[in-house]
Amino acid sequence: MGKIWKIFFILFEIYLKTYASTHWVVTENGRIQSHLDSPFHLRRPYDLIALLDQETRRIDITTLYKDLVDRKNVIDQKWSGLEGASDLETRVYSQDPDCSRAGKLLSEIDLYSSIGSNGSSRTDVTLGILYENESTDYSAPDCTNYAELDYSMFAFEHLHAMVNRNAISIVPETDLEYLLPVSSIDTFGHYIGLSLSKNSSSWFHYNLGVLYWRILGDAPRAIECGRRALHYSPREYKDIPLLNLAGIFHQARYPKDAAILLHAAVEHAPFQATNYIALGNVYAVLSDYNRSVACYDNVLKLQPDLEDVATTKYATLCHKRLDSGLLQLHESLQGILSDLHNYHSQQQQWLRLQERLMWEQAPFEAQLIGYSSEKLSAILANRGQRCIQRTSENSKPTITCDFTDHQAVTNLQVDVTLNLQRLLRNVESETQKINEQMARNKRRPFLNPVKDESQKGAPNVQNNLGTPPLLHPTYPTTHFTSSDLYFDETGWPSRDECMNWNLPLGESDDLDIPVFLPPENKGFQVTKMLTSYIGLPTGTEHKLPWYPPICEHPDKDVEKLYLPSFLRQVASSNLKSHPLLQQHFLSYISDGKAEESEIGQRIITAMQKVRIGVNHYPLFFS
Repeated sequence: MGKIWKIFFILFEIYLKTYASTHWVVTENGRIQSHLDSPFHLRRPYDLIALLDQETRRIDITTLYKDLVDRKNVIDQKWSGLEGASDLETRVYSQDPDCSRAGKLLSEIDLYSSIGSNGSSRTDVTLGILYENESTDYSAPDCTNYAELDYSMFAFEHLHAMVNRNAISIVPETDLEYLLPVSSIDTFGHYIGLSLSKNSSSWFHYNLGVLYWRILGDAPRAIECGRRALHYSPREYKDIPLLNLAGIFHQARYPKDAAILLHAAVEHAPFQATNYIALGNVYAVLSDYNRSVACYDNVLKLQPDLEDVATTKYATLCHKRLDSGLLQLHESLQGILSDLHNYHSQQQQWLRLQERLMWEQAPFEAQLIGYSSEKLSAILANRGQRCIQRTSENSKPTITCDFTDHQAVTNLQVDVTLNLQRLLRNVESETQKINEQMARNKRRPFLNPVKDESQKGAPNVQNNLGTPPLLHPTYPTTHFTSSDLYFDETGWPSRDECMNWNLPLGESDDLDIPVFLPPENKGFQVTKMLTSYIGLPTGTEHKLPWYPPICEHPDKDVEKLYLPSFLRQVASSNLKSHPLLQQHFLSYISDGKAEESEIGQRIITAMQKVRIGVNHYPLFFS
């Protein structure tokens, strides 16, 4: 009998040293041991749903982490391929043969140089003999005084620059003075006026009027002279006023309209080199370098000795090569930037899941219960940390670990984040530089309400208090009804989705607009809840006193409830009242004729009857 008692005491002693563990793992050497700091050591160990959700959450965290690592490797590979691209400009200028032939950059060439014609280059068009006039009584040639021309089918009236001709401005083009037959601009203008007084349909003198006003920098008057020159000129000479008008539009920064006029000039006179020079300059400004080079080639075929045109041609080819390289680099950087934003979005999702995973775990001191100091030391030693368990005066256990060993792991994680942040800054910086250079030349699952311990013994509302007036929830036919989508994902909604919604908002509009989620969409019949459900027929008023509804959880400390950090920020912020929300709130009772305070008391009565608080009665107004 004594032996039996000894065996019993031995087994009892063993039992006292046997502890439960919620998570067992198989080590690399095949040993099965309990896992410290297990995500399955829950603060609510009786909650099966929380345990299942925790497992799903842990799998998602592992999957997201692998995805983040893969994304980072891809980003690093893309960036390493662009590390030598910062000296693209220098490399092109020093190695490209066209750049060497040009001897200068396209940005150093004036593509807005004044180009015009007085018509004297034609053998059958002469200026005649002009003499200097000693008279000081000069008159300026206002072409509108010699011939009315409201509309002309020859004057390209449909062009944007022509329609807005009275609003166009240019700088004085003094470089055109070499086209004057006399040294005095006043004498030249006076001569034009006299000639037009004698012959108001002389296209030749109207064309000279264009040059006169271009030299003085008066674009509207120059255009009026050009319109009349186009209207009255014969077909074989129309390229001359077309060239002069195109020069005005080009100087006024209407290159597309200038290109249209110059194409017409080339059609009328395909062997005039000046037209091709002007058209090549216009296309270079428009960054259409292929057409620009083609125009310069035509000039060199007609006049091979024009070295300035050859220089401009090679400078254009050089700039085309640089522009193409910068464009490819810009697209690559934009791709990396997009990848970084997607990485950040996934990282935020991973952090949110980690936050919820850790919240569902039991506090660390609760997990330490049942672990001896020797067992803890053995487990933590496998993690590369030297840790000591101590018990403070209040008998609260603490673990002190070697900071240096843990710091290496922490530094590795911090380095990854810092490297990506540094890479993001570099990409944004390089993108900005390229933009300047080229200028010069998705949702989180809906959180189900957590039913806490205080609700376990709550009475059956439907049986004891009557069922609140509920209908089936309604959903937009174009939306998903699934609750496993991350609506709070950083990158959602995308710009394309916003464009598809066609919201009537401009960039300058105030986006601080109210957002109201109708309880009716979830099946709540708010009007009935605030009238017949609480024993108040329609048209009757709630008895006094009236108090505002304070939505506090009845049996739970709110601070211990799980709330994502961004929701805590919203909850702590000051809300502003809005008339639209006030109007909708009042419309629930007596067609909007009730008092706000009276409706507030109705809400209190409804909550006291149901006794389930705001978790099942989400009326939120601001």
